[in-house]
Amino acid sequence: MERKTQRLPGVKFIGLLNANHLQRCVYLNKITGQATPVLTSIEQVFFSDEPDCQCKTEPMNGSYQETATLKFLSTTLLPMIPGGNYAFVVTDIEDNSFLIGSLEPPHLTFECTMQCGAPDGDGSGFYYEIKHCQYRTMIPCTISTNRKL
Repeated sequence: MERKTQRLPGVKFIGLLNANHLQRCVYLNKITGQATPVLTSIEQVFFSDEPDCQCKTEPMNGSYQETATLKFLSTTLLPMIPGGNYAFVVTDIEDNSFLIGSLEPPHLTFECTMQCGAPDGDGSGFYYEIKHCQYRTMIPCTISTNRKL
């Protein structure tokens, strides 16, 4: 079994957006090698420490399935409504942007854990772990700088 994992060299921007405003079948753009345009407003997510973003590819039922995982610590609670359809845009230090999430199911899942931190200087805030499993995920995308909020 062949497994492949891709990790971003460093994350400099994380953005939250409403996935209901995305194009249909954005994963097809990754298969064809095209960047997906993100034409909706993006809310910047402020994070601390070092976020971790990776994409793992595994064979499944004669094809491949990718699992993108984004982990970060934020000082603010994200305005996410349970059952809402959200997506994230992640930009690395080389200005490559990736879309995690899609309009169609399966939607991404997220966990939020509130951490108080230890008195010796550990960070406190909200720890997020976002996962998205689909044929293709962590799709290269283009965002215009005037769309970031």
